[in-house]
Amino acid sequence: MSGDLAVGIAGVGAIGSVVARALDKGLTGFRLEALTTRDAQRPPAVLAELKRPVEVVDARELAQRCEVIVECAPSAAFTTIVRPAAEAGRVIVTVSAAALIENMALVEVARAHGGRIDAFNRPEKGTVFAVHLPRRS
Repeated sequence: MSGDLAVGIAGVGAIGSVVARALDKGLTGFRLEALTTRDAQRPPAVLAELKRPVEVVDARELAQRCEVIVECAPSAAFTTIVRPAAEAGRVIVTVSAAALIENMALVEVARAHGGRIDAFNRPEKGTVFAVHLPRRS
């Protein structure tokens, strides 16, 4: 699926695991590329459920490898995850609306590098957020 957008998930707890499973089942135009977690030495349980192997990487590598970053981590990790992705010009989908409000300068960082940040403050269990981007030639 070479034309699919590479998606990285930062934080694979209750919300991130749902997103990972949905991507693994197949969402047209998207593929799960990598995950990042608080403790790389303790792989998230969802890895065992996925059909395709997915690497656990740090936030900087996630930003380099993925075109879309879905941020589902605790608010304390927000800037560690979002800053590298913003500086790489990625599309960032965050469920940490409160953390975004405290770090609005990152919206401009993303914009300056050709990326953007979309925030959702009421994720429902089982909801998957799709980001539609024009294909690059």
